[in-house]
Amino acid sequence: MLKLGRNVLLNNNVLVLKFTDHGVLEEKLFYDKTKMNEYKFAEVTTKNEVKRGSFLQSFLTSLRNKMYSNARKK
Repeated sequence: MLKLGRNVLLNNNVLVLKFTDHGVLEEKLFYDKTKMNEYKFAEVTTKNEVKRGSFLQSFLTSLRNKMYSNARKK
């Protein structure tokens, strides 16, 4: 039994079904709580490479867009 706050987790079973492209059952795997404790999971995290542009860059881009939109209206 695993306690999570006030609740008690009695069953933690997972059934994994793998099907072929034609919908035929290819493999059936059943994991219970005792087997899940034996698995080691990777603790590697990915880094977020998305960087936000600087204030100056966003300001100049906005200014350029406004200039071009005014030129199109004339």
